[in-house]
Amino acid sequence: MDDVRDLKELQLDALKEVANIGAGHAATALSHARAGADIVAPSDMMDGRVGAIRTLLDANDFGDVAILYRTGNHTDALEDAYPFTIDHRENPVEVDLRPMVRAAVEQLASGALVGDVSARFHNTLVHLTVELVERLLAEHGGLPVVLTGGVFQNARLTAGIVQKLSNEIRVLQHGEVPPGDGGIALGQALIADAFLGDKG
Repeated sequence: MDDVRDLKELQLDALKEVANIGAGHAATALSHARAGADIVAPSDMMDGRVGAIRTLLDANDFGDVAILYRTGNHTDALEDAYPFTIDHRENPVEVDLRPMVRAAVEQLASGALVGDVSARFHNTLVHLTVELVERLLAEHGGLPVVLTGGVFQNARLTAGIVQKLSNEIRVLQHGEVPPGDGGIALGQALIADAFLGDKG
């Protein structure tokens, strides 16, 4: 198989189902719509979730089913982060996020906006990731950095890491194939095609 468009119907169905898991449980939303739901509500708002659900519902003639979702989960203007520690004496290094959790809980308990806490949480993960990457590159030379896995569907996290890494570092990101379960599903479909050939 040279092209995804050559996949058999069974392989496409399997690919869509597994990819939907990584695209915000769109398959679950579709099953609720088929059962008669007028509104579906995703359990979280990871970037791309609502679009994937809307696409699947529309493709199955459920364009009238509404999607209930939250907006404004974090404040983009905030740049500060929570504290964390990295113990470089250990191998592998140990990251302690307890200071971040304590600070976030204290802020929430004192009435801080959830969006501000979310922004600082994301900023903390950006600072932590960049610090670890830069230390590894200092030890092992100028290797490319590959951002892959479902967490990199989070546009804020991904953009923050790319922005803070030095311009001299080559950063590779997903293009046509999504990170996370969508990419895994495509790989599984390709492997199934290799095994099944014309039988599928």
